[in-house]
Amino acid sequence: MKILVIDGCGRKGNTWKLTEYAMDVIRKEYPDTEFEELVLADIDLPLCIGCSNCFRSGHDKCPHNKTVGHIISKIDNSDGVIVCSTT
Repeated sequence: MKILVIDGCGRKGNTWKLTEYAMDVIRKEYPDTEFEELVLADIDLPLCIGCSNCFRSGHDKCPHNKTVGHIISKIDNSDGVIVCSTT
């Protein structure tokens, strides 16, 4: 099983400790699970301009598809997603 971990902070503080706990619980139940971490702070993620192309015509029509499409592809190719972000 492949799990994508989308880390919205990248600081590795308390939120990451909870994420690691969740990963450990999953590993105990499914030992062959592979985790891939995607740290949003490491990506030059552009701000949405509100054009709604993704809703009306598909995410491949997003003006930022070069970056966003890569993330969507990773999500599509995963069996599960963990999103961790500070509040």
